[in-house]
Parts: sequence; C-alpha cells; structure tokens
Amino acid sequence: KQWYQRRVRAPESEKLRLIEDSKTEFFKRRKIELTNLPNDPRPEEIHQMLFKDYPVSNVTVTDRNTARVTFVDSTSTKRAIEQVNGTMFKDNKISITYAPTDNFLFLGNLALSIDETMLGDMLSPFGKVSRGFLLRSLKTGYMKG
Repeated sequence: KQWYQRRVRAPESEKLRLIEDSKTEFFKRRKIELTNLPNDPRPEEIHQMLFKDYPVSNVTVTDRNTARVTFVDSTSTKRAIEQVNGTMFKDNKISITYAPTDNFLFLGNLALSIDETMLGDMLSPFGKVSRGFLLRSLKTGYMKG
C-alpha cells in the first residue's frame, strides 16, 4: 500500500472501501438498554414478551426499571431498536437505546502504515480482541493515526 507512505490520497475505490469497513465495524454493537420498565421485571418476561423473535444471548436486569439485552449479532440489535422502541410492556412505554460500551480502548498516535491486521496482531498477546477498527479520513481514506 504505497499510497500510505507517500501521503497522497488513496485510490477512490480503495478509499471508499476502507471508510465503509471502518463505519461498519464502528456500528457493530450488540447490546441495548431498556428503560422505563415496570418494577422488578424478570429477564424471562423481557425475552418472551419483547424479543422472542430475536436471537438473544443474554438478558440482565440492571436495576428496578432498567435492563440490558445482548443479541447474537449487530443486525438484530438495530432491528430491535427500530421495531420495539416505544412499545408497551405491562402498561409502560419502554425506551430502547444502544447500551454504553463496557470495554473500549482508544489508541492514538499510531503509525500511519498500521492496518487492521497489524493492529490485531499487536494487541493479541494481551487477550482476545473482539472488535477493532481504525478511524479514517473521509477526504483521503487514510487512517487518522
């Protein structure tokens, strides 16, 4: 990838692919947070009444009126927010948003020659990397460092 070293713009097709890959990875979120639930809901009730048609891996009640749901894939997460947000659950209109990220590590000032594979290789000795992406300039397609 010579265009990295020369600091010129990436070829247009390569730039668009890199930016789209980065956006896709950024939005791969699988957890949602439900608020305005009735007091002390049971995880089984939430799953059966709201998400029985979705591939759910976990439902956790975090406090009296809030719960978190983890889906098997990010496509289901987006679909659940669009279709279930604002529906009624035991006389309460529930609100659904993406849950805050549990573990997120930002690395800055990286060499501009780094790509996603190199980043994964650098971090793998420290444990499993479940998600990783590089921020890219919309103008050039470069990794922002």
